[in-house]
Amino acid sequence: MKFQDKISIDVVEPNKKSKNNALVLINKLSKIKSPKINWFTSIQDLTDSGDIVIVATNSVDRPKLIEILLKQGNKKFLIEKMVCQSSNEYKSLISIFKKFNANGWVNANRRYFRSYQKIKQLFSSSKSLELSVHLGNSGLGTSSIHFVDLFCWLENNYDVRLNGTYLFDQIYSSKRGRSFKEFAGTVVGSNNRKSFLTISTHNNQSVPPSVIVEIYDGKRHVMINELKEKIYFLTDYGKLPKFSFKFGHTSELTYKIIQDILKNNSCLLPTLQDSYKSHSELFQIFNNHLSKHLHHKVQKCPIT
Repeated sequence: MKFQDKISIDVVEPNKKSKNNALVLINKLSKIKSPKINWFTSIQDLTDSGDIVIVATNSVDRPKLIEILLKQGNKKFLIEKMVCQSSNEYKSLISIFKKFNANGWVNANRRYFRSYQKIKQLFSSSKSLELSVHLGNSGLGTSSIHFVDLFCWLENNYDVRLNGTYLFDQIYSSKRGRSFKEFAGTVVGSNNRKSFLTISTHNNQSVPPSVIVEIYDGKRHVMINELKEKIYFLTDYGKLPKFSFKFGHTSELTYKIIQDILKNNSCLLPTLQDSYKSHSELFQIFNNHLSKHLHHKVQKCPIT
């Protein structure tokens, strides 16, 4: 544990097996004195509000859960994505946060990769750019939000528009549970600066996982192999400094994110309001795709 201050952590985990697995992992990792951890089986059992709440459940009924936590006096939230399962749920969350004068940030944490911070600086003068992502056999449902947010952040522009025309016809089962679905193919995006985004994947399990990211602005061109932690500069950068790529793991980044929020009441992550358009566009294309193939209107997007 990196926290220098004396802290106490309340963990709500109703699943005994998951709790036991967590305890085993904590015992393995805790080479120094660990913070106090209090275990609960329900959020109704919590008696005190926290300085910050990390919401890492799946997306089903998350707005109801967060509303309970808000009523208990919690004011600062780090929320996993997808935040919820529909635009209506998302709008309701924004309204609830406003009502309780609370703040929420969405854990699209590539903004905290030092390497992407350098890339953002490298392309800061670009009039427009193209971001292309190739994901091997990863699902678009669980992966797209990471790179839609990366696109918005690099562009300083949240007005993204997405197109799901090039999704594969097949709908896949998700490894995260029977009630969740996955998608393959290509998602295309753009904004009013005439910058473009493509995110491509397939569901061929014989192909190894990969995350290849290319960024091009007409002059500069970089390619990143995230899993191999390699970056390639494909054009002449002259005197511009070159740098290596380091993948930022959640276990390393969460500490910095929480410290920023507690100290400054802000962080590099998108706020709940910032991330609304990215979520609503993904809900639209996935729900339209499901509705077409299931022959009935889908209201909630079954991804997490």
